[in-house]
Amino acid sequence: DDDDDDDTIICDDGEAPDELSVSIKLSSEHEISFLLPSQYPSIEAPSVFLRSQSLTRSQSDKLVGRLKAVAEENIGVCSLFQLVEEASEALENDEYFSANESQTETNADDESSGETARHAPHEFTRQFIYFHHIRNKQKRHNIVKFARELQLTGFSVHGKPGLVCVEGMYDNVADYVGRVRRLHWQRMQCKMTERHPLLEEDSDKTIKRFRKFGGMHEIERGGGYHPNLGDVRAYLDNHGLGYTFEQLFAICVHVYTVFLLAFFFTM
Repeated sequence: DDDDDDDTIICDDGEAPDELSVSIKLSSEHEISFLLPSQYPSIEAPSVFLRSQSLTRSQSDKLVGRLKAVAEENIGVCSLFQLVEEASEALENDEYFSANESQTETNADDESSGETARHAPHEFTRQFIYFHHIRNKQKRHNIVKFARELQLTGFSVHGKPGLVCVEGMYDNVADYVGRVRRLHWQRMQCKMTERHPLLEEDSDKTIKRFRKFGGMHEIERGGGYHPNLGDVRAYLDNHGLGYTFEQLFAICVHVYTVFLLAFFFTM
């Protein structure tokens, strides 16, 4: 009805239910549940619950507290997509629950860079970095620029979610990750790392055979904020990296399905 501006959940009989329950299994060990009040998402936030077989009580409380804060910040929009994505990425990131997370991101990067300089292994590294989104034009420019300055090859995909892949010597890749992290992101996660140990006497020709890309560039794509995952998959296939797609984007595809279901129920 065009005259009805109240965005609420309506049952088949025309009555608004008190709450709608939605449960999503994030993994074999973790399940997240939401109670959607009758006036979600217009003026009420969902309640969030987490069942985990591996987290401690304090870790569960920390994550649920973060999710509740995100839900409150996003009253007025459907936030289930973001909440599931936030929970999934936190559960995949061991550092999220680290006792040292109170350190500033910059200090952590500086210490990491120092350790890298002293103990950098002699190996060829391919790093896949997942972003909540890559949109800012200057950041997109720097993603490519930094890689070229460090003799790294690979590609980037802008939009939501964003993806960067760089490959080269370990210390250069570590330096690159530190530089990109300092650009400040809503969420940045080193999703997948491939390493190929090298001998000290290995030549540039030997190292070159590990490379999948001839340079560093941003993948050109059509309009729209969300990248076409089918195109990304085809690009990875064409460069002999098709096997990485499921690990990189399985959660993204799952979360998008959840988002569609939540959108259907809140129509």
